[in-house]
Amino acid sequence: MLILRIREEKEHLPIKDAVREGVAKIGGVISSAGLILAATFAVLITQPVMELRAFGFTVAIGVLVDTFLVRPIVIPALIVILGKCSFWPKKLKHD
Repeated sequence: MLILRIREEKEHLPIKDAVREGVAKIGGVISSAGLILAATFAVLITQPVMELRAFGFTVAIGVLVDTFLVRPIVIPALIVILGKCSFWPKKLKHD
């Protein structure tokens, strides 16, 4: 969702501004979805089976790291650094 929003914004804004607008518009949705998914897996921590506890904890932490570090910070930073190359490969428009 984030990449799609940035691509849409890139059509009429420079890359840096498109990333800023894309994260601002879709960041709340990603955060909400990540929290709900992490809470869903965290429920497994309450189970009596040790493997389920470990799995629930690990996946919940992984989802939170992805939600609050990777998607709002790392991915936008890489897109700004790589510029137009960050959207490679993409379908060429034929006139």
